[in-house]
Amino acid sequence: VNCAGLYGDIVEQIRIKQQKSSTNTFTIQPRMGQFSVYSPPPGTSPLKSIILPIPTKFTKGVIVYPNLFNQIIVGPTAQTQFDRSQAPIKSDVTRMLHEKINELIPSCANSNYTRIGSYTGIRPATEHSDYQIHAYNEIQWICCGGIRSTGLTSSLAIGEYIYELVNEMSRERKYQLHCAGYSAERYSRSLDQLKVMFIATPQGLQPKLIMKDSTLTVSAGDIEFTDEINITNLKIECNGELFDVSHSLLKLAWMTTNSSFITPHACSD
Repeated sequence: VNCAGLYGDIVEQIRIKQQKSSTNTFTIQPRMGQFSVYSPPPGTSPLKSIILPIPTKFTKGVIVYPNLFNQIIVGPTAQTQFDRSQAPIKSDVTRMLHEKINELIPSCANSNYTRIGSYTGIRPATEHSDYQIHAYNEIQWICCGGIRSTGLTSSLAIGEYIYELVNEMSRERKYQLHCAGYSAERYSRSLDQLKVMFIATPQGLQPKLIMKDSTLTVSAGDIEFTDEINITNLKIECNGELFDVSHSLLKLAWMTTNSSFITPHACSD
């Protein structure tokens, strides 16, 4: 399930590269929003409702609303940017929000409302006006991308819908998705190859771990990552080849019991 938020279009490339024709594509267009928080002077009647300007085709606009602490919040703005991770507070936006709260609540200009802080966030907007939720049963892939601010309100409904898509997909299992690196394709080719890579124990599958030029002897699940032993210098040996190891692969080995190891179903998954 691709629910990678601001990096959803990058993760979706895994699916796109494995389909001969890909019709559903999107590009994340990071959209930063900034809020300002105001504290009203003592004795001021609290704001009891949300003040929402007339929405346009593109945005609901900047709104003013109270929080649980009788503070007043104005925002958000909507500024498209290239950066997916940095959302600095901007002084010119702070001034614009101050003008907006005076516009929507004229009494603010005549009262000693104090701005006590600002905060920002980035929405994973796309070139489409709607969420990008699609299921690709033939490759066992679900995309849940482009979920903007309204996704918070609709998150439970989205979760139920994805749950239904997963259940439907599990009844039509036809294809194993292959990711780059040490992928499912590597360890599911055959049961014989699995036995070469892992030692079946009552506690789970024990991988043959290689660190640099020596074999690392560990019991199932007790490996500790230190400066000398880390994910980057660990390899798994298979038929004379060395492959990168990942936390997910180690967890697979340690969580798979001996009984489930010998069933074809467990290998295909």
